[in-house]
Amino acid sequence: MKMVAIIVEHVDPKDNFIIVEFKKDPTKQHFIVYINEPWQKRMRKYDSYILTVKWRSIVMDDVSGNKTYDTQLFTDAHPVPGEELFDKRRIRN
Repeated sequence: MKMVAIIVEHVDPKDNFIIVEFKKDPTKQHFIVYINEPWQKRMRKYDSYILTVKWRSIVMDDVSGNKTYDTQLFTDAHPVPGEELFDKRRIRN
């Protein structure tokens, strides 16, 4: 599924994820999206991207032995910035 996202937190060189807000999310939630070497791909805070997102569910046992589920978002391709999505907050006069 392709989704438009804005990176909302600084990308650390040692991280393998970005924190994004999806443009069409009315609740403005922040999500962690796993991606290989986002720093090397020059992904930065306030950049907008069209991401091809994949979901992966992890089943774990909690402390009482009951199953619990965690859904993780992944993108495996280098996101391509959309020209029409350029964030005006990055323009400096």
